[in-house]
Parts: sequence; C-alpha cells; structure tokens
Amino acid sequence: PAKEILHVSDAIYKKALLVQRGTYRPVTNTHLDVLSIGLKHFKDDFKLKDTDCLSVMELTMRNLQTDGAIDEKDFLDRIETLCGLGQHVLVSNFNLFYLLKTYFRQYTQEPIAIVIGASHLDRVFDENRYKDLGGGLLEGLGKLLDTRTKLYVYPHKTEQLCLTAKSFFPAPHLRNIYMHFKENNQICDIVGCDEAQVYTHSDQVHEMIVKKNPQWEQLVPTGVRDLIRTKKLFGYK
Repeated sequence: PAKEILHVSDAIYKKALLVQRGTYRPVTNTHLDVLSIGLKHFKDDFKLKDTDCLSVMELTMRNLQTDGAIDEKDFLDRIETLCGLGQHVLVSNFNLFYLLKTYFRQYTQEPIAIVIGASHLDRVFDENRYKDLGGGLLEGLGKLLDTRTKLYVYPHKTEQLCLTAKSFFPAPHLRNIYMHFKENNQICDIVGCDEAQVYTHSDQVHEMIVKKNPQWEQLVPTGVRDLIRTKKLFGYK
C-alpha cells in the first residue's frame, strides 16, 4: 500500500490470505465490493481477527499483457491505482490457482481463500487447463481445495441474469466432483444475488474510457477516477 516492494515471505508469513485475481485495467467498484464482502465472509468463516488477515489483489503476467506483450507503463499504471487504494498487490506467474496456493503454503499454513466472480467457474472447471497433470482436473482441484483453502464465489449479476455457485452446472461428468467440493463448503457463495452489485468488468470500463463515454466515472472508485483523469491513464484523453 505504501508503494514499497516487499518480499512475499515477509508480507504473508503466518497470515491468513484472501486473494482476488483480476486485470484491474482499471480497478472497478465491483472489484472493491467483491474484496470487501469476501473479507467479511473470510473472517466469519475462520473466526479471524483483522490483524490475522491480509487481502491481496493479484495480477498474473498473462493478465499484464496487451496485444501479446507487456506494456511497462500500463503495468505500472495498474499497480499505482491499486496502491492508491491502499491495497497489497501481487504480480505472479501462476496461471492456475493450485500453483498459487502451493507457493503461498511455503510461507503460511493459515487459511487461504481465493475469491472469484461466478462467471469464472467455467474456467476453473475447464479440463484443458489441467492437461499437464496426470490426474487432470481432479488432481488440480485436489491440490487447490482443502479444509483450510477455499474458493469464494461472488455472483455474476447482469440486468438479465445472476450466476452463482449454486446455479453453476459443469459438464455432466464433472458434476459429482463439483458437488463434492461444494457440499464440503470448499466452493461457496459469499453473498446472494439481491445483495450483489451488477458485475462490472475492467474491459467494459476501459472501452468506455477510450470511447469517451463519461459513464465510466461512476464505475470506478473516486481516487482511481481522479488518477485516470490527472495522469491520463488507460487511454483517457
């Protein structure tokens, strides 16, 4: 948050971790709502104090790419907006969540929760992503989820529909696997559709910025709006 570069081992040692992955180009009000509700659920779920927890906004190297290459200025702009909100930021090279969890477990044995939008459940249950593992998807999810590591799901809500962990159905041959993790409270909804915001993606806001649609200003935190205007970030002119 203080724009310092910290070693992961120092920052997360013996901390309970709530992690949200995103592109944050730019960070939106939805991101902060997901993090806030996820953190409350996390503390209640594991009976944690504020001082026990660390919330982390993670970007992968893949998410930092634009047009197949990493734009250093764009990368730094994203870090600046997140740090400006007082958030801890992690840049990782772990495309799959189980690899991220394995990395964290070198430094903390406290609870870990990864919070995602419900629309990302399709990606989590995409068997093609686990081809490098002998046990495939089942091995990957087995390495990710346990009694101390959970996947929290925030509703993907639009004007027309609302997708949650409860309403998600993977391919028929994967449904028993999904229900195993869900019934053991390792994949769980953290809020209902009535309490959730309409989900705003970064790319929707970015498109508005580029097209000079002023509605984008209502979809990002005030501090981020001011930074984008002042420093002309993310294509703002």
